[in-house]
Formats: sequence, structure tokens, C-alpha cells
Amino acid sequence: MPPKSPRAAKSPAKSRTSPPTKQRASSTAEKSPAAAKASPAKRRPVASPAKTVSSSKPPVLVLTFATEETAYFPALRASAAAQGFRFEVIGLGQQWQGFIWANSLMMERARQCNPDELVLVLDGYDTLVTMRCEQMLAKYDHVCALATEKAGFAPPSPRGRWVIFGIEHPRTACTWLYWNTMMRMARRYHLVPSHGTYYLNTGAILGPAKHVLTYMEQTCEHAKATGNKDDQNTANALFWERWVHPEEVSVSRADAPLPIALDMLGDLFYCHCERRLAFLLFNLGYRPNNQRATPGALELRDGAVFATWAGKPVGVIHGIWNTNLNAVCAYLGYPYNSNYHKKVSQPDIRMFQEVTLTVLVLLGLGLVALSQPEAAMVQDATRTGLAVVGIALVTIASGAGAALQRHLLG
Repeated sequence: MPPKSPRAAKSPAKSRTSPPTKQRASSTAEKSPAAAKASPAKRRPVASPAKTVSSSKPPVLVLTFATEETAYFPALRASAAAQGFRFEVIGLGQQWQGFIWANSLMMERARQCNPDELVLVLDGYDTLVTMRCEQMLAKYDHVCALATEKAGFAPPSPRGRWVIFGIEHPRTACTWLYWNTMMRMARRYHLVPSHGTYYLNTGAILGPAKHVLTYMEQTCEHAKATGNKDDQNTANALFWERWVHPEEVSVSRADAPLPIALDMLGDLFYCHCERRLAFLLFNLGYRPNNQRATPGALELRDGAVFATWAGKPVGVIHGIWNTNLNAVCAYLGYPYNSNYHKKVSQPDIRMFQEVTLTVLVLLGLGLVALSQPEAAMVQDATRTGLAVVGIALVTIASGAGAALQRHLLG
């Protein structure tokens, strides 16, 4: 859900971002062209979601939280309008006070919606809409139909409509080493039991307003009771401890306070990041605020963004960790600041980053120490190599490498 506001780049003179709009403390609505009538996917008899009612306004509201006009927020706003969605932002001009406070403001807006209205809740600084509204509606109906089939029941109101969450790391998008190290740690952090393979990403949520409101109420109540300040950790704790279906881990149980389904096949959402462990560790040290993700993970063609692992177009791309989305913005014509460096927002990933940098520094210093003449166990021929590697590691992990890269490459 809403992250803390990142800092803007230091060199706005080269910015390609549109001029900031006037900031307001209240909800700000953005008009977008009316979407074409949705083309519903073919549905099974047991999985028939309620039909979208045609109206003069786009049928899906994009709702986000942002306190500043920075990062990829201008691109998100432009992407929603370009793809035929309504768009509203909550919190502009206000001081960040934590996700419980942010969700309380989001809940106020959700209560004003028609209970059955579809709402797409997105992180404000690192998500982009990359699919037409009518196409996303058809895919949403398809995902809901699959969820109903797996669960063995259909949500009664609105009929057959689930709240869809993306999964953070699809198995086929990860290397073996990444899956068996980073994913193991992430699942443990997010309280995922041994029989759960994936965990929820809360940066993109699509579902009826009444259920989205219930989700926010439940997570805020749980966070207040436990003191947990990580919204994604809170959501996963609730799902895996209380709500998950006893026989199918990708949907919630019938008596859960809201119907939740995971987008297991990547029909709607994709979390984009570096999933090669060696490259990830290197880049956390070398350019921690400007990660370029795995080449080939995305295909930019036919006016759309395709996730290679799923072989299908992406509805919303979420640049998790510190992933740079400039190439996507440039391809689709969304405004962006070429000098902006995205920072890691998640507390657990920031901690992992700090530990990684500390280990690299200590390892580098250890190698430099072994290269000294006093280290009798090391042959003279290897001293120079140890010194070079050690100095390189310290340079990378200390942030000097990132500063040098920004100086050389801009």
C-alpha cells in the first residue's frame, strides 16, 4: 500500500517530468477519456461475475496515495488517463504519518464509492498502468472465474467478484539460487507457512470498493493491535493465519471477511525487479538507488508491456525494491525524471541492503588485510589480487561506486 515519500532527484534541470500540479490536502480527481464497453471473457457457469454496467465515465477508479509530486507519480497519473481509467490521489501536500494514517484517508474515500464499484488501488511512486481499461476488465473477470472454480464458491455480493492481489515473485521468473535464498527469507519474513509458495504484494489491488474498504479496515485494526508498521507484512499475516482457503492457497476461505484471490498467472499484475542473486547483491552496493532489472524480463512491443515469464501483457507493472522504470515510461510516452533514482522503500529490504553492504565492506577489508606483508600464510603472488578485490568490494559497498557511476553516466 502507500509507501513513504521518496526524495526527488538533485538535478531537476534535466527533468523530463511534467510541471507539478497545485498540491491539495484533499482528494484530487483526474478526468480521463471514457473507456470503451468492456469485452467480458468467456465464463464458466459456476464462475459468473457481475457484469460491468456501461456508463458515461470509466468503470474503474484508480486510487492512490502520494504526498509529493515526485518519483513515478506523474507517470502513474498519466498512465491512468492514457489507458482510460479515472484517477484520484489522496494526501498531496500532507506530511507522511505512516500507513495506518494513509489507509484511514483512503478508507474515507472508499466509503464514498458505490459499494460494487471496481477500485484499483496502487502504490503512488512505483507503479504504472500499462493496459486499456476494457482489456483489464476482461482479464479481471477471467481471474475471478478461475478463483471461483478453485474455491468452490462464488462471492455473493457483488456476485462472483473477488479482490485480486498480485504475487511478488513468480517461480518461473526467478533463478534457482534467488528462489532458494531470497524467496525463503521473504516468505519467512511475511509469515508464509511451509505449504504456501508465494506471498501477497500489496502495491496493486483490484476489486469492489466494499471489499477494498474491508481489507483496509482489517489491516489497520491488526496493525494497531500488533504494532506492525509494515502493511504488506500485515496483509500476509492476516491472509496466511486467518483467511486462506484450507485446500487452495491462492484464494480465501468462504468465511473470511472479504474474498481474496491471488493473480497466480500474471494476468493483471507484475512485480518487476532483479531476480538474479549475484546481480542483485552487486547492484545493491554499486547503484543501490537505481537498479536495472534483468534484461529480457520485459518485452516492450505492440504498444504494450509483456512479462516474459507469463508470455502475456501486463496490466500494472510495479517496480519493487529499487527498480528503475524509465525504459517503460519512455516506450509508452509517460513523463518521468531521468535524474530520479528510486530508493528501496520496504523496511525489510532496506535492512537486507544494509546487511549486504556491511558484509561486503568487512569482506573487502579482510581481503586487504590478507594482502599485507604481515599475512605470512598468503603467497606474494596473490597479495596484489587480494588487495585489488578487497578495495573493489569496499568501494562498491561504501557507495563510492554509485557516486562515480552517476558522475560518469549522469
